[in-house]
Amino acid sequence: MYRRLSYIFMPFAIMLAACLTACEKAPNGYEVDEDAVVLEAYGPNPVLRGSDLTFIGQNLDRITAVILPVDIEIPSSEFKEASANSFKVTVPVECEPGTVTLVYGGGTITAKTTLSYTEQFSISSVKPQDESLTVLSAGDSVVVEGEYLNNIVKFVFETGGAVAEGDLIGTHTRHQVCFAVPAGAMTGRIYGEDSNGNQAYSENELQIRQPVVTGVAPVKDVRPGDDVTISGELLDQIVSVAFTGAAEAILSEDFEARSATAITVAVPADAHDGALTLVSAAQQEIVTSQSIEMKVPGSLSFASENVYKAGRQIVINGSDLDLVTSVTFAGGIAGTFTYADGALTVTIPDTATDGALTLGTAAGKSVSTSAVTLVKPVITGINPESVVAGETFVITGTDLDLAVDVTLGGQSCAFSVSEDGSSITVTTAATSATGRVAVSAANGYRAESSQEVTVTYNSIVVVSELTRSVKPGEPVTMKGSKFNMIEAIYVGEAKVTSYTSRTDTEIVFTMPEVAAASYNLRFVLTTGEEEECALPIEVTGLATIIQLWEGSWDAGNWTGNQDLAWGGFDWSTIDISQGTATLVAEVEQDASSTWWQFMLKTGTSWADLAGMQQIDMVQGQTVIEVNFTQTMLDDIRNNNGLIITGCYYTLKKLYISIE
Repeated sequence: MYRRLSYIFMPFAIMLAACLTACEKAPNGYEVDEDAVVLEAYGPNPVLRGSDLTFIGQNLDRITAVILPVDIEIPSSEFKEASANSFKVTVPVECEPGTVTLVYGGGTITAKTTLSYTEQFSISSVKPQDESLTVLSAGDSVVVEGEYLNNIVKFVFETGGAVAEGDLIGTHTRHQVCFAVPAGAMTGRIYGEDSNGNQAYSENELQIRQPVVTGVAPVKDVRPGDDVTISGELLDQIVSVAFTGAAEAILSEDFEARSATAITVAVPADAHDGALTLVSAAQQEIVTSQSIEMKVPGSLSFASENVYKAGRQIVINGSDLDLVTSVTFAGGIAGTFTYADGALTVTIPDTATDGALTLGTAAGKSVSTSAVTLVKPVITGINPESVVAGETFVITGTDLDLAVDVTLGGQSCAFSVSEDGSSITVTTAATSATGRVAVSAANGYRAESSQEVTVTYNSIVVVSELTRSVKPGEPVTMKGSKFNMIEAIYVGEAKVTSYTSRTDTEIVFTMPEVAAASYNLRFVLTTGEEEECALPIEVTGLATIIQLWEGSWDAGNWTGNQDLAWGGFDWSTIDISQGTATLVAEVEQDASSTWWQFMLKTGTSWADLAGMQQIDMVQGQTVIEVNFTQTMLDDIRNNNGLIITGCYYTLKKLYISIE
């Protein structure tokens, strides 16, 4: 019985075309007897003496011995990991290059590829070429002695750093190799490696000197852009220098100067106080024992012409003011500033308060000026001191242009300020009351008059408080004086007919049915005269009510009302897009229970209505309101309507209110 063999090509093995039938055709597609002994490949080739040689094929369990050159026979009893498809033998050190033969009962197979060897290399010693040295630096020469060192293609420091074959210097023979210590090498053993990845380690370590920092200068009053010099040893192996606080380290190609004994770098703009961190070619960090201190502005003074008033500018003189990146007033108020000709010009914010200014630098340092006292508004007089509500009076004083609010008796009034800031014209409101005048600045300072302004009224009825917004049918509260003189109240042309209470100082009435608009109430007095309320009232539109259900349904203990589900109600007729919608349920609690719950679900599987959470009622609650969204409406339309459920209440009415 014959079959077609598919030969496996393996990168570590040498392909063979030898088999029991002594066929001469190529292995791929060669038809052989499946019971035959077939050698497909062996390897690695070349092989290191003393290591394993692997054979791959078919029916190899019938192999009784392997003969390696010259005439070294290894019996099957010494095979390793043997099977019908593969086995291994250990190559004796006395083997020589030549042919390999496999012996089996009834014949032999001789491999067509000659076996060759990778020589067994070893390192016997590693030492400085200059025998006077005990510690080496990068660039110093090293001598390695051993056996078959000519096979080595690179030397590696196990702690970092490598020397490739092309970088070897001087001797490179079977017994000796020389190379220079690479940058980045550290104290430790080395190993040699051949082209097949075989390695041999040295027994002793090489002592490698690392960079040392002995000083930093200058360290006091350092400015961004200044040159700082780091002194020490082997500093030509430093690959970067980092300043405390700086976002990026300075790489060696950006050093201002570099030698074995000194490095000069420019101080970054964002450097802070602190030590410097150097990184060597061996990726070791060296932190300097000395810390630099960044410069801050000094000899601060204010120009004599300064006026410390909001909106004005302060000129600050001093040294190193170009370092300033922020100016902050007392209270943490930031100021805008410019630098020119050695001085800072700072604009005083409206909200600035008394106190020192803080000058900040990019180094995160700050220095403060002496305290400043800001100009404030001053009231010196009021004229006239008695006005009719709605008329004006004038405040005189100084720096009144700082005013952002003027009050009379605590109530804000409209006002205008003269260009020179010496006066304020105040317009009283119809509801203004007698009291003191106060002028407030943006920084919170408040100047108050010593005298009061007396307010009188042309009208008989004075309204000081009024509900500002209301719907028809809702209550309106009005407070003031002389309300007993009111015969009737009109909103537009509609007369108020429903009163809750009436006194001389307060009236509560129900807003009649009027169109949505802003109104000034009209009073008809007992004398027949008419007056108009100075305060407006906003009447908003009535809510749109969409009735969904009305009757009497007992929820029991979580039964379900399905009248609005499964086609019982046409939800396509509901439109809540024109305003804010509220779903309102009017209920009556079961007095025999101490707890009551309300919930809405959809007809499909009684799933919770989208966005709905169970409502636990409080005792005596008769109305339940739910913010009704378009998402809820869509959920109802897509899932067979609405189910009302819960426990221990009777539903009386369900409707949607849209405002």
